[in-house]
Amino acid sequence: MVTAGIRYSATRVIASIIGIAMTTTIFGNRADAAAAQPLVGNGVQLAAYPAANPTTQGMAFSLPKKHSKLVFAHYVQSFPLSLDNSAAQTDYYACNYMTIDGKEHTSDHSTYGGWLRDRPLLSSPKSGNFLVTNATTEINRAKAAGIDGFALNLATLQTSGTNTSARVGGALLAAANSKSFKILLQPDTDSLAQGQITSTGMADGLVAIAKKYPKAIHKIGGKVVVSPFYADKKSTKWWSAVLKRMKSKKVSAVLWPLISNYTKMAAFSKISIGLGEFGVFSVGSVKNREPFAHNAHTGKYYAGAGKAYKSGHKVKWMQPVLPQLAKPKNGQYGEAGNTATLRAAWSRAISGKSGVKNDKADMALLVTWNDFSETTQFEPSVQHGNALLDINAYYMSRFQSGSYPKIKHDVIYLSHRVQFHSQKPANTPATYTLFQGYPNKATVDRSTATDKVEVLAFLTSATKRTVKLQIGGKTTSYTIRKKGVSVISRGLANGMVSAALLNKSGKRTASVASPRAVGAQRQEDLGYWLESSRRKLPTQQIQWTNQATCLANRP
Repeated sequence: MVTAGIRYSATRVIASIIGIAMTTTIFGNRADAAAAQPLVGNGVQLAAYPAANPTTQGMAFSLPKKHSKLVFAHYVQSFPLSLDNSAAQTDYYACNYMTIDGKEHTSDHSTYGGWLRDRPLLSSPKSGNFLVTNATTEINRAKAAGIDGFALNLATLQTSGTNTSARVGGALLAAANSKSFKILLQPDTDSLAQGQITSTGMADGLVAIAKKYPKAIHKIGGKVVVSPFYADKKSTKWWSAVLKRMKSKKVSAVLWPLISNYTKMAAFSKISIGLGEFGVFSVGSVKNREPFAHNAHTGKYYAGAGKAYKSGHKVKWMQPVLPQLAKPKNGQYGEAGNTATLRAAWSRAISGKSGVKNDKADMALLVTWNDFSETTQFEPSVQHGNALLDINAYYMSRFQSGSYPKIKHDVIYLSHRVQFHSQKPANTPATYTLFQGYPNKATVDRSTATDKVEVLAFLTSATKRTVKLQIGGKTTSYTIRKKGVSVISRGLANGMVSAALLNKSGKRTASVASPRAVGAQRQEDLGYWLESSRRKLPTQQIQWTNQATCLANRP
C-alpha cells in the first residue's frame, strides 16, 4: 500500500443567493472554503458526501395510485448498501473500492484509480441480520420512487453460505418476500459457473428459489417469469429443457429473455412470452435503435444488416432505460448528455421510434439499480442523492399510467461532470495507469463527448420564471414561460456550479448548489453528479486518498 493521505469532510454549508455557492469544510477548529480546484496530493482533502438519510421534501409531484405497466430495476449482488456492516468512514466501500489504489483479494484496482467513483448513501452498522435490514431499506427506497420490483441478476443460484453474492441475493429475496415486493429472476447466463452451468443445474436452482420465496417471485398467469441476462449464450433447446425440468419439479415458468445477439430474437420468440435487451448509452443510439418493440409485436425480427427479416412469434417487449455509463475498470464510457439519454430512453418506451407504429414497450427495465462499477445506478447515492430517481419517476409514471403526473412544486435539478471529459487526473501517482479508453479514445458507441451543465426545471405554471445559472463564477439568466419541464444547457467551466429559480417578482423560490467543484480530479470521473432543490444532502464523511490509511483508521 502507498503512503498516507486522508480526506476529511465534516459539515457542508451551502450559501446560494441567486447563483452564489460556497462549500465550507470544518477540520478541527479551522474552517476553509473549498477552492475552485479540488485539493490534491497527500494530506487533508475535501470532498462532499451525503448522509444515509438525507432530509427531504420529496418529489415535485405525486406518483400515480394505479398503473398498468410494470417497471423493474436490475439489481446486482456485488453492491448492497453495506458489504461488512462497518462504519461508513472505513467500510469496505471506503477502503477497497473508493480509494485510488484500492485492492481486494486478487483484484488490484490501482491501475485505473479505484474500482468505483460513487457508492450507495452511507449506511450505519445494524444489529441482527444487517443484509436483510439493508435490503429492506433498498426496497423501501425503490417503492417510494415508483419502482415495481427488482430484477435480480443471479450470479449464483445459492441464497446462503459464505459466498457474498449468495448472501446478498438471499437477503434481498427474504426482504422482498416479507414485503411482497416483486423479484424478477434474471439468472446471469454468462456468470453462472463461468457460463458452464447445465440446464438441470439452472432449473433446480431456480425451482429452489421460487419455492423458498413464493411471495417475492414475479409471476404472470401464476407462472414464474425467468428473464435471463445474455440468454443467447445458450440455445433455445437448452432453455426449453430448463422450462421442462422446472415444470417437472412443480414450478411452471415462462421465459422473458434479454438477448445480446439480436439476430437470435426470432428463434427465442418461439419459446418466450417477451423479449428484451440491456440497452445503449447515448441519445443518438437510443433514437436510432432498431424498433425492437415493433418487431416483437409483429413477429418480424432483425436478421442482420441488409438481410430480410425473420419470422417468429408475436411477443411483448421490455424496454431498457439507462441513465449513463462509465466503467473505470474497462476505460469505457458513453456520452449520456446529462439527463438526455434517460429522457430519450423513456420516450422510446412510451412512444416508440419516431415514424414506427406499434413500437411502444410493454414493460421497462431500469439498467441498473446498483451497478456502481459501470455508473449506471439509479439507487440513491453519494453523487446524485435521490435526484436521479426523482427525475426518472416523472417519465416512468407516464409510461406506467399513461399520463404525466401533475407537478405540485417548483423544483430545479442540476447535473454536470466534475471534470472535462478529456482532462487527465491531477498529481497522478506512479501506480496509476491512465486508461486510454477514457480521454483519448471514442466513447463506447462513438457518440460525441460533451461538457455541459444542465438544469431541469419542473414548474407548476406558465407564469414567468427566471433561472440564474452560475458556472465557475459566471452567471447567466434564462426566462421560462411554460409549465412542465424545461431544459437549460450551458458549457462546463472550472469552479463551483449552482442555480436559482426566481418568480416574476424576482423572489427566489428554489435553489440548488453542487457539492463538488469542477476541476482536476485525482481519479478520472466521467459520471454525472446531480442535485435537487428539494432534497438537501448536508452531511459528509471522510474519504481516504489511499487504502493503507483507511485500513489503519478502522476501529
